[in-house]
Amino acid sequence: MYSSYFFVQWREWQHVYPFIAFVSSFTLVTLLAVLLFRANEKYSFIRIRTILPSFLFVFLITVSNYKIEACSGLPGSIFLLVFIWIFLSTYQEREPMGKIFNAFFVLSVGSFFCFDLLLLVPACWLSFSFFRIGSVRTLLASFIGLIIPYIICLPILFLTGDLQGFIALIEKQLTYSIFTSQLPEKIFLFALFILTFVNFVININADKIRTRQTLYFFCLLTFNLFTISVLKDSFIDIFPMTAMVLSILIGHYFSLKNSLLSFICFMAMILVAVVFYLL
Repeated sequence: MYSSYFFVQWREWQHVYPFIAFVSSFTLVTLLAVLLFRANEKYSFIRIRTILPSFLFVFLITVSNYKIEACSGLPGSIFLLVFIWIFLSTYQEREPMGKIFNAFFVLSVGSFFCFDLLLLVPACWLSFSFFRIGSVRTLLASFIGLIIPYIICLPILFLTGDLQGFIALIEKQLTYSIFTSQLPEKIFLFALFILTFVNFVININADKIRTRQTLYFFCLLTFNLFTISVLKDSFIDIFPMTAMVLSILIGHYFSLKNSLLSFICFMAMILVAVVFYLL
């Protein structure tokens, strides 16, 4: 697994204290499930109140290769969710620069746990038009928010002699190859993503205008994230973030469909996931 620089110590520490590492990871997964429920309640990714995305997220993490062990994608997912929460609150604000700065500052700090978060920035910049906040000032605020954590941390790494190791780990994280040992998992997850993503896009027009803009941003961000996941040489670190957005897409479909067919498909998805886990 390619962990970020500031996460290497946690990975080493978890081998020394496995029980404490399990408790910390379990706490992060639980926190993410709660925040996911609250985010859906506030921003209506799914137009009805449901706990299904939180359940699906915990389920996907449980049946993955993580087995609830510590990984850099878990804190990375929390930073991503907090970023989304702040970013969505800027809709049609006259002076959104403060919130934009805070949102991209959080995303930048999260990149120290999972560098791939910075690859989501172009999608976020394109989304300025959805929230009608596109301007030179907001673009500048986002850029300043992105670089400040690095302005603070890089000199410290240089003085401690750790800068080269940090750069080497970033290079490892940015290794891409579709045809890896994880190809079957990639195919399964991407097929599941396409099916639920298409349904998600088709049903966007049934929501209110503000919710629609939120969902456009979510679609763009999700497509960007899944593209990175499929192309990565090893997508283990980014999987919690992939599982988080996938749980919303799957939850959207099954929360709004009450037919017998949807129930059968839901149970089949769980069965396939368990089979992948056992294999």
